[in-house]
Amino acid sequence: MSSAKPGNGVDLLVDGRNDSFWQSDGSQPHCITLQFQEPVELSRVAIACDFRVDESYTPQRITIRVGTRWSDLVTVRTEEVVEPQGWIVIPLGGGVGGRVLQILVLANHQNGRDTHVRQVRVFGPRKELGILGGRARGRVGWRGVESAMYASVR
Repeated sequence: MSSAKPGNGVDLLVDGRNDSFWQSDGSQPHCITLQFQEPVELSRVAIACDFRVDESYTPQRITIRVGTRWSDLVTVRTEEVVEPQGWIVIPLGGGVGGRVLQILVLANHQNGRDTHVRQVRVFGPRKELGILGGRARGRVGWRGVESAMYASVR
């Protein structure tokens, strides 16, 4: 869900292209809300913007809110950015989790009204795979959990 301008919807936030963009519509704050099927652990949010192209449409103040549902969203981070060109990576700290993640654009550069966001990515913490007291460091192969389940001598 988002406050999107027709023709520039949320599908453009995850299309993998830097030449497309989501555009807000309406009054600030502009809102992008992601709802997950089940609770997830979150470590950072990355937002692609390009001040050179978008100028006053470029976010300047961004707030990230997380909760288990709409009614209990809590602000976990607010970032001020200056003329970003590329990915803005916003770390969320440890132990942040929930089913709802909301990205709020509170202000734009040059007091712009609407916002352009070119891509959004959400990351969870990196997990280490343990096997027989050792560590596979996330690699899949002969030392991974999947292969260890079937490793035996007959």
